[in-house]
Amino acid sequence: MEANTSSSTINSPVFFGSAALILALVIYSVAFPQSAQTLFGAVQAWIIANLSWLYILAVAIILLMVVMLALSRYGDIKLGPDHSEPDYSSLTWFAMLFSAGMGIGLMFFGVAEPVMHFLSPPVGEGGTTEAAREAMKITFFHWGLHAWGIYAIVAMILAYFSFRQGLPLTLRSALYPLIGERIHGPIGHAVDIFAIIGTVLGVATSLGLGVTQINTGLNHLYGVPISIPVQIARNGLRAVAFGGGTSGLLELRYLAANAEIVNGDRLVTSGIDGVYPPGLPVATVTRVERDATNVFARVLCQPAAGVDRGRIVLLLTPVEAPASPQQAEGAAEKGRDKPATKNRRQRSKDSRAP
Repeated sequence: MEANTSSSTINSPVFFGSAALILALVIYSVAFPQSAQTLFGAVQAWIIANLSWLYILAVAIILLMVVMLALSRYGDIKLGPDHSEPDYSSLTWFAMLFSAGMGIGLMFFGVAEPVMHFLSPPVGEGGTTEAAREAMKITFFHWGLHAWGIYAIVAMILAYFSFRQGLPLTLRSALYPLIGERIHGPIGHAVDIFAIIGTVLGVATSLGLGVTQINTGLNHLYGVPISIPVQIARNGLRAVAFGGGTSGLLELRYLAANAEIVNGDRLVTSGIDGVYPPGLPVATVTRVERDATNVFARVLCQPAAGVDRGRIVLLLTPVEAPASPQQAEGAAEKGRDKPATKNRRQRSKDSRAP
């Protein structure tokens, strides 16, 4: 078993193939945002509807396999030469793995994901005790042992075939027991291209979540505008609403110049960001400007009553959204508590006055 060596550090078919596909995907998404969003949304919906069972089953099998390998005699096999020793301590390795494996994703979704599933669960009514339990179960599934099982199986494959068997440090090496030296041909190139595209898209998602957090912090400190994905209630067209500034208006961006939008259209949250549930009122269109030299229209909107731009984030409160009986009762309780709290504070203030 020998690795093919080359004077060049770039595998041309893999590099240029993956770069071309990623560039084409980016150009398509930028040039036709509405079409791309519709297409990707349809693909995602089909996968969720038809292949969710396969995803859950595969992750469960991977977790069981990793545990069995660790507890069996195969767990004693070094992922490198027999004489090799670890470069870092176990604590250092754990810190690096946790930071690289979770990182921005956990910081963002650690709170956002359970809240999202609590307010809008996959099954059943949101805002209930049962929805809270299911939200935590889903969150543990995404960020618990199952996620680490996926990380572990990929790490073991790469380390074993590269550091112990001398094969390339790529996913194609995992197929060596099945196809042998053919991993260095078109089949291996295709596997690596697929792996690179998946990695780039995954990293882009994590970086996007990180940018959202940074945007929120800059908004809190310096008033930098922050955005929310919205859609037009009348026809479902989607865009991004930006707050900030002194005009008191929101600006709608990334909406095609020929999009069907007029003054008076209501904007509601689209729900695609996973932070706000769909259907919350955001703004009403007050002015639409179209320029023949610009592919996007400039749309100014009056924020809805439930939008507060003066706090940490562009906060949405479903003041116009229909509330469930439990939510209505909770709002009433809060309303009754506020005057009492205010009176207590006033009495406390009066008692301290000379």
